[in-house]
Amino acid sequence: FRRVLFRSTEDYDLSGDNLALINRWFDIFGINYELNVKRIKSYASSDYWDLYLIDKNSGVKTYINDVGFGISQLIPIIMKLNDKSNMYKSILIEQPESQLHPKLQSLLGNLFVDHIKKYKGQLIVETHSEYLIRKLQVLVARKKVDKNDIAIYYVKKDESGRSSLTKMEIDKSGQFIQKWPSGFFDESYKQAMQLL
Repeated sequence: FRRVLFRSTEDYDLSGDNLALINRWFDIFGINYELNVKRIKSYASSDYWDLYLIDKNSGVKTYINDVGFGISQLIPIIMKLNDKSNMYKSILIEQPESQLHPKLQSLLGNLFVDHIKKYKGQLIVETHSEYLIRKLQVLVARKKVDKNDIAIYYVKKDESGRSSLTKMEIDKSGQFIQKWPSGFFDESYKQAMQLL
């Protein structure tokens, strides 16, 4: 069997409330597993833990590296965004959607909005996920987050290799005020039209 050993640090304490928090977000994300930890040993002032999942339907124990990379990628994001020491801080997250199903990509929007409301921090998220951006639009439209609390920038590289930013403004109904540059939202439409 393959086991994930985890070393407890100040940044990632997987005991008590933190474990319950991860499992609450697993429920929100529709992840049908419960994360569990078992202390293996203490060594040199660090605790080592065995991380494993229990399938909520079958009760079968499995390990994180046996169920897909997306779950293991979500755990540190959930932990970092729900750490009280991050109050009023800026956090950078690169491609959080990587290895996630489209539904989970969109639900990242809920996690991010929850963080900015709770901790008044700033998130800088680099993403290629249409689902995440669409979810943020929906959350603005449903008044779960103010349009002024979200800034979306499109990065485009020119022929010389220089990048430029275009701010994509959202109105209070969640719609973009200006048209998106070609190659992002229009791509799925182009592919669908080829099927007709």
